[in-house]
Amino acid sequence: METALLKTPQVVVFKASLPSFVVGSLLVGLEFFSLVNLILNRQAVLEILQFQLATKIRIEIDKILSDSDYRNHIVNDYNTIENMLGEQGVSDRVAAKMIELLIH
Repeated sequence: METALLKTPQVVVFKASLPSFVVGSLLVGLEFFSLVNLILNRQAVLEILQFQLATKIRIEIDKILSDSDYRNHIVNDYNTIENMLGEQGVSDRVAAKMIELLIH
């Protein structure tokens, strides 16, 4: 989340064993695991699972570094998040949103 607020494009990598990931996905049922994507309720930054890392990380980093339109789209999504979060009380609002997503 800090990276988004600093307007720095990112790739999010999630490390878990395949069995843990499958069980967790079934129990929790979230579509995303990064705060950026959870808050927007859509993919703004690529999320890569540990066992997909080797095939996807280089492609995504090259895209971020070489495609200014793609990079600007990510930064625009960060601006949307910043507007959604507002000024004071961001932590409380983010926590409430996460609880809402977990319940529904």
